[in-house]
Amino acid sequence: MGTPILLHHTPARHHGQPVTIVGVPSDGLLALTGYGTSRPRLLGLITVIEREGQRAYRVGGHHHDLADLDTAAAVLAAQRSTGRGAAR
Repeated sequence: MGTPILLHHTPARHHGQPVTIVGVPSDGLLALTGYGTSRPRLLGLITVIEREGQRAYRVGGHHHDLADLDTAAAVLAAQRSTGRGAAR
């Protein structure tokens, strides 16, 4: 079997578009809007870390571990909405 690829549709939105997370957790996850369209747009990168047997998520510019992907997606969407996101 190959490496499993994660695909997670979140309730987070950026400019009215749903945020989708895709990638290989051990390598990093991409937060996208427009998934499945001809115009996907990258919001940012989510790093997966293991701490004390628990999975946590990190987003650049946010200094705390995040408990789940929905929260990480919401943080990225908020950063991009205020112009603080890394990808432009």
